[in-house]
Amino acid sequence: MGKGTRKRELQEARRLQEEQKAAALKKERKRNALIGTVSAVAIVAILGGAIFGIWNNKRLNSNDYLIHHTVAAKSANYTVTKAMMTYFTASTYMNYCTQYEDQLEDLGLDTSKALSAQKCVYDDSITWHDYFVDTTEKTVKWMLSFAEQARADGVKLSKEYEDLMKETLEATKPENFGEDLTLDDVKDCLELYYMAVMQEEKVQAGNVASADDINAWADKNNKTLLRADYTYYNIPYGTGAYYADEAAARAMADKLLNSTEEEFIATAKAELLARKVYADEKTLEAQFGANYLRSGYAYKDGDGFSDWLFAADTKAGDTKLVENESSKSLTVYLCRAAATRDSEPVVDVRHILFTEEKYETDDAAKAKAEEVLKKWQEGDATAESFGALAKEFTEDSNAEQGGLYEGVTQGQMVQTFNDWCFDKNRKGGDTGIVKTDYGYHVMYFVKSYDRWYLTAKQTIESENYQVTSAQYATTYGVTVDGAVAHTVAFA
Repeated sequence: MGKGTRKRELQEARRLQEEQKAAALKKERKRNALIGTVSAVAIVAILGGAIFGIWNNKRLNSNDYLIHHTVAAKSANYTVTKAMMTYFTASTYMNYCTQYEDQLEDLGLDTSKALSAQKCVYDDSITWHDYFVDTTEKTVKWMLSFAEQARADGVKLSKEYEDLMKETLEATKPENFGEDLTLDDVKDCLELYYMAVMQEEKVQAGNVASADDINAWADKNNKTLLRADYTYYNIPYGTGAYYADEAAARAMADKLLNSTEEEFIATAKAELLARKVYADEKTLEAQFGANYLRSGYAYKDGDGFSDWLFAADTKAGDTKLVENESSKSLTVYLCRAAATRDSEPVVDVRHILFTEEKYETDDAAKAKAEEVLKKWQEGDATAESFGALAKEFTEDSNAEQGGLYEGVTQGQMVQTFNDWCFDKNRKGGDTGIVKTDYGYHVMYFVKSYDRWYLTAKQTIESENYQVTSAQYATTYGVTVDGAVAHTVAFA
């Protein structure tokens, strides 16, 4: 099959997926990708793109009995059959192809050829088939352990997930995932998946680092939060190099070591032109900043200069020489900004989204946004009451969170949304209405803080999550039969 034909199939598959997803999720408005947020349930995202079974290829599999009676993974109370593993792996593969459809050729993935005959771009010691199976194995382990804990805690599928599962099954053609798969197989997969998701939601809700925890962690791990700016220049010497004589190279290094930042950059630029590293001055000016000026550099153990750059007594204008005898080169570094904690602003904000799609006209959506904002202003006008209105009215996917987005960074949201959030005069409690391509947003500004604080918070919560995951896996004896998993036919 030609690449053009395959690409058209992928594009059609993607279009159909989106149509089916819209029909199945209904009010579950998945706008996260549009305004730049990422779901906390990152590891299970591989199921999202292909959960409805829209795929054009029919896959061969082992006979019906074996695929339904061979165990691919298990835990104390759950079993994943080879049929279920086929569904999960096919979902992983389909979603990857949809997400990266315009980059597959660059990634070296030819969907018209056997995956087992193609080396994986991420690790050339394995094939693409291995990559998708290995990725799915990790996700299945996660699902089993979290579903087990949900079961132990007495969690039952909520009506929301029961309805979603029903709609998903109505839209699914199981044979598109594997020749011998049935709707019962898909149902078993969805039940396991949704149980795990519900448990993860519960874990995440209780996994919130306190300000005291964050500050204590930051003090203990201060170096990891520091960022510094520097510039550098590499001076090769020896046979075939610009400086055949080492002494001349060292003279150049000494000049840079005793230069101001302005002098350093001017000297480096002049020599780059003399060495013909750049064809002309225009090209040099266009590329110098990206190649030689480093901003927001994080500490890296063993890079040869971080210990100097991040030392407490290193200040702007200080220089450092690093010698590399094996490559016969001298590298001079100049600190442009001393290491400090990353102070890039980060914000927490709530919003309530009103769309023309729901209210039929742009004016009607705007009027509803104004009505709800006025209702809030005439009430007790608190963050909590705003959150309650968001749960009632918003068409975004974060209704249950009261319209809250936490840890929003510059450029993460669409432009007008972003500009409102990062107005230099913005303060806690501010409200307003912002229009984007997606509708009208009633805004509530919660707070602003430094990026290092968010980094520390996310690190603590991630470490806590990993500890919880490891405990679940150990407690419930989750195992995957790799030999079986690697025999599933999904592409």
